[in-house]
Amino acid sequence: MDCRLYFSVLFGVLLMEFAKSSYIALESNTSVIHPILIKKLQMRCAVRRDANFGQGSETQTQLYNLITASQTKHASDRMSTPERKDSEGLNSSSSHADLYRLLSIVITVGDRDNIASVTGCDAPIVEENFSEKIHADGSCDSSPGDDEQGYLLLTLDRPLAKHAGTFTCEASALDSEKNPISIRTSLRILAVEPTLADAVEYISINDKHIADLKEQIVQLREESETIKEGQSKMEHFEYNKIKGQNIQTGGATCDRHTITFARPYKEPPTVFVAIQSVTSNSNYFSTNSVTVEEVDEESFTINCVAGSYLTATFQWLAIDN
Repeated sequence: MDCRLYFSVLFGVLLMEFAKSSYIALESNTSVIHPILIKKLQMRCAVRRDANFGQGSETQTQLYNLITASQTKHASDRMSTPERKDSEGLNSSSSHADLYRLLSIVITVGDRDNIASVTGCDAPIVEENFSEKIHADGSCDSSPGDDEQGYLLLTLDRPLAKHAGTFTCEASALDSEKNPISIRTSLRILAVEPTLADAVEYISINDKHIADLKEQIVQLREESETIKEGQSKMEHFEYNKIKGQNIQTGGATCDRHTITFARPYKEPPTVFVAIQSVTSNSNYFSTNSVTVEEVDEESFTINCVAGSYLTATFQWLAIDN
C-alpha cells in the first residue's frame, strides 16, 4: 500500500473516532429554586470531547465556576435522568455522537420554548421574552473549558418559582461525512414556595450582612482618621522643623572678614558664599575668588580676593545642620 494512502486512511479513521467521542452536557448550579434564598440561577450547556470514550473508563465532568460535582455517564440512552439533591447542582449528558463541526447550541424550557442560542462565533442571542431577565455568554467556535467545542452559559438573577421547569439543551452539527446531526439532553429544576422559616432565615442573613458592613465602615473610618491624624502630625513636625531652623544671611565688600552671627548656633553651621557684583575700572581681565576659612558656632572667617582694578561684593548664607 502506498505510504501516503496508508496515512490518509489512518488519519480518516482517527478523525472519525475522535468525532464520535463528543457529547453534550447540561449543568445547573442548583436543583431547587428557593425564591428567597437563591440569588442566582446559572445553567451551562457544553459540547465536550471525551478522549476516553470506548475504553471503559468513567467520564468526569465539571461545571466550570458553578459546581464541583462529578458524573459518570455511558453511551446508552439518548436522554439521562440525573440524581437530584436540593443542596447540590444538577448534571445531565447525552449519548456520544459523531460531531465533526458544531453549528449551534440552543437552550429551551418546557415545550421547546427557546430561551437563548449561539451560532458559530457570533454573540449569543436571548429571546425577547427573556432578554430583560437572562444574561447569556457562549460560543460555538471556542470555549474556556478543556476539551470543549463550544458552550452556552445562562445567568438569571433572583429566580422565582415560575422560572422552574424542564430545560433542554440541543446542539446542531455536521458529522464526519458532512451530514446534519443533533443531540440533546435535559434536566428538571424544581421550585419551592418560601416558608416563614425561610423568610426569617433570609432576614437574619441580611441583618448579619448589614451589621458586618456597618462594622467594616466603622473600621474604615477609624483607619481613615488615624491616617489623617498621622499626616497632620507629620506636616506639623515638618513645619516646626523648618520654622525652628536658624537661617542667617548677609553681605560685605570683598576682603578678609570675620563675621559674627546674630544668633549663635548649637553647632557650626553650613555657610554658602558667592560673589554678588563686580565693578571694573579697567579693560584688563582679572579674576576674583571667595572662600570660607573657619566656621564655629558664633562666627566664620571669609577671604574674598578681587582682581586688580575690580570692586566686588559677596553674599553669604548660614544654615544649621
